[in-house]
Amino acid sequence: LEPNTSSEAEMLDKFYSEATTGVTYNMGWWPQEDTGVCYATKNGVATIPSDYFENMTVYMAGSKELDFPEVPAKPELENKIYVALAFSDGDNTQYNEHTMRMRWSSSLRQKYPISWTITPALYYCAPQMLNYYYKTAGNSTLIGGPSGMGYTKTTRWRYKDGFLNKYAAATNKMLELTGINIVTMWDRISEGTYSDFAFKTNALLGASIN
Repeated sequence: LEPNTSSEAEMLDKFYSEATTGVTYNMGWWPQEDTGVCYATKNGVATIPSDYFENMTVYMAGSKELDFPEVPAKPELENKIYVALAFSDGDNTQYNEHTMRMRWSSSLRQKYPISWTITPALYYCAPQMLNYYYKTAGNSTLIGGPSGMGYTKTTRWRYKDGFLNKYAAATNKMLELTGINIVTMWDRISEGTYSDFAFKTNALLGASIN
């Protein structure tokens, strides 16, 4: 999957030639989701959706001290069916700023324990926005949106050796800083992906695979 024109590909390739996996990210969004995310991924770069995020320069100046809770002890599982409810699209910073905030304010939210996907990148983009969700969570839980430190297609990381390994390490750093310990992946997960995440993301307790 490629950008629509050769000039677009030429511009992106120039950018990617100077990119460093785990350090460089695409901010904004793509005209076509799968095309753009896949093109970035195979070049070792994840995307942080943020096209309609407002006042990021102001939010970035906030304190990075977070009040995330300790992970509770796992209860003893009973012989019954458990159902987990989760909201998707939390990898998008604009969603965290707008739609998630409106849904979060609903009086119905606290009636049920729900997992809400959120991006660890808020640690840099809007740390106190993330802190607000922690402080007001109640029985809600914050988990990482696709696919950790930025939206990516894990099956595409194998186009160049070492990309997935570096991405997993960068994700682990952000999980440690934000207290998030579960991520969502919208992709097929290979044995190589499992291996890299198992050895490079010590802060990860589990993953939701879609």
